[in-house]
Amino acid sequence: MHFKLHQTLNTVLIIFWTLWVLIVLSTDCCDLFIYQGWLAPEWPFASNNLEAVIKMTSRYHLSSFIAVSLFVVIVLWCSLSLGIFLNAFWYQSNRYQFLKMAGWGYLSLIGLNLCFYIADEIFIFYDFTDGLTSRISLLILCYACLFNEINSTTTLA
Repeated sequence: MHFKLHQTLNTVLIIFWTLWVLIVLSTDCCDLFIYQGWLAPEWPFASNNLEAVIKMTSRYHLSSFIAVSLFVVIVLWCSLSLGIFLNAFWYQSNRYQFLKMAGWGYLSLIGLNLCFYIADEIFIFYDFTDGLTSRISLLILCYACLFNEINSTTTLA
């Protein structure tokens, strides 16, 4: 693959995942705001992921406090991932550092999705498994593209 084309592809993928995490984080925060009563229950820009976590944890009759706490951990993890991806853009002039930071962003999202897989098995909750499988496959593919460019960069140097 032409090197400049590969660089462009990686940049577009990093922008995509940065925007995706920003949107997920925003809609999940709206879920928390609805739960707290700070937004109306019919607020349209909400993920309903908190509702899914509450449904999932109800299998073992866990309190809503535990469900909301788990959801807050997810929101914090998404915040961390977004921070890592945004931090990568501070290094745009240093391609290697940009890719390295984005790689940490991918690994953060891969780790979060692996936790979802474990939660699915613990709580026997397979409502979102197809989407989860597709997303983690795409994340690993994007990480591989990034890794390929890093290898090409170090080979060319």
